[in-house]
Amino acid sequence: MLKKDKRSSPVIGCYTSNIDGHDIQYMVKRSARCRYARIEFKSDTGLSVVIPRHYALERVPVLLQEKITWITRQITKHRLNLNSIRTQRIAIGNFISFLGRNIQLTKASIIEDSREHAYLIEDKLIVNCADAELEEVVTSWYRKQAFLILKQKVDETISLLGVEYTRLMIRGQKTRWGSCSRKGTLSFNWKLMMFSEPVIDYVVLHEVAHLKEMNHSKRFWAIVEWYCPECHEHRKWLRLYGQQIAGLTGE
Repeated sequence: MLKKDKRSSPVIGCYTSNIDGHDIQYMVKRSARCRYARIEFKSDTGLSVVIPRHYALERVPVLLQEKITWITRQITKHRLNLNSIRTQRIAIGNFISFLGRNIQLTKASIIEDSREHAYLIEDKLIVNCADAELEEVVTSWYRKQAFLILKQKVDETISLLGVEYTRLMIRGQKTRWGSCSRKGTLSFNWKLMMFSEPVIDYVVLHEVAHLKEMNHSKRFWAIVEWYCPECHEHRKWLRLYGQQIAGLTGE
């Protein structure tokens, strides 16, 4: 859940350095608790460099140069994973993403009227339906999970911010991950369920924060940053990769 973490590393900024002919994009954070500079790579936030309090910013490109082999390997692996997800379709045997991990669509051995049309067992989404109903069943399952998971996250976040909402809706918008109306209706895209939880938490926080500030003013972003110091990383990740991952369609 989103809470202000006193140990979080303040973000200095996002940079691009040309290392061995490659433009490397990264974020620099400064941490008072960090003794040595270190490089991190996460699938949802990308490349980050965490540096101690008195570490000169000008030294970062040199550090990247020293670790270029490792960095290139991580970026290549990440791109391969994204390509793998992007080319998948809703079809038996294929993998789709749920809460940032891959699950495999698997046909039930026998179609049973008494069971749910789709149910998750470990890393397999078992579908209990005819082939012609597959896309509808999978989408319905995602929507159901979206309501259950997002309802809990919204309730926790409004308690944190001390606000109230009137209604929660799960939709299938093509260009938006979420929205907040002036009447207090929160709407979220069911395809958020394909992302990792830190990204989902950010989107929920973003929309709930609009119940305090119905704009994108400095005061609004101050609220979001207070509870989610990495909000700009998540926002950038959504812009770069969100549509690729959530662009799954039926066969």
